Amino acid sequence: MTIASSNIGFSTIAAEKGVGNSNLSLAGMSGGQLKLPMANDQGASSQYGTFTQTWTYGGSNGSRSSSTVASAQGQGVTGLNQGSYAMSEWAGFDPGSDTTATTGTAILTSQSVSDTGCFVISGCVNDIYCQKSGNTITFYVTKTTQAVGGAFFSGTPVGYNGAGSGTTLSGTTAIGTITLGTNQSVPTACSMSYTTTLSTGSGGFFGSGGNVSTVSGGSTATSNLGSTKIGYRVRSGGQSEGGPGTNSTARFQNTFKFNFTGMSSGNSSFPLMTTATIGIKLNQVTFASHGSGFQSC
Repeated sequence: MTIASSNIGFSTIAAEKGVGNSNLSLAGMSGGQLKLPMANDQGASSQYGTFTQTWTYGGSNGSRSSSTVASAQGQGVTGLNQGSYAMSEWAGFDPGSDTTATTGTAILTSQSVSDTGCFVISGCVNDIYCQKSGNTITFYVTKTTQAVGGAFFSGTPVGYNGAGSGTTLSGTTAIGTITLGTNQSVPTACSMSYTTTLSTGSGGFFGSGGNVSTVSGGSTATSNLGSTKIGYRVRSGGQSEGGPGTNSTARFQNTFKFNFTGMSSGNSSFPLMTTATIGIKLNQVTFASHGSGFQSC
């Protein structure tokens, strides 16, 4: 919750950050603190953040998880991150998950295939990655196709805005950006990780068929962000096996984490926390119907 403007103490700050309240240093806590706000809708995040985030498709406003910042923290990496340090600079601040900001369900990709055979092929695939040009990091999602072992993966991605409204996407779509505002600092390096929140199959799908690999033509880590794609290829579904009337569903839901480093406060005594993680939620759902009538399966 947001820190009040009065009676701020070490215990107050420690509770918000989820750390012990002994042997604390105000300089250490303030100098290294990241500020990772997300704005509602498609607006730019606050000038008081470490960097500026803008999300065209970042999921519904209420499902986004990020910092809350106020003028007391100062622009970018000034104010809170610089001496001389003061308790009052924490007023109005909620660090949230401290080093992580996460979208709501930004992308939902679906695929539905109906056939009369005993084996029905149906699957989803997306690329999700970032690239950097100048002082701007852009996050992309691609509608793509892939053939794997006789199975054909495709699907239609839908991007969700702050109001929770969906837009069907085609080709490669920029879903969000990190940019450099006054006195802010943008990352120079990135490594990927992900958390699977749901992986299930029913009917003729024996599991989700979920698979995460390095994005085509790219990598999952770099110490020098640029034109190289940093991210993943994500697919699920595959072959459903069943007789007449079998309806199959595969679900694969993940938060893809872009773990950024290289932000600088210019404060050599207390550099910013090592990693700022931006999480993007991308879900896939695949349907396969085996029709009706006699089949010798």
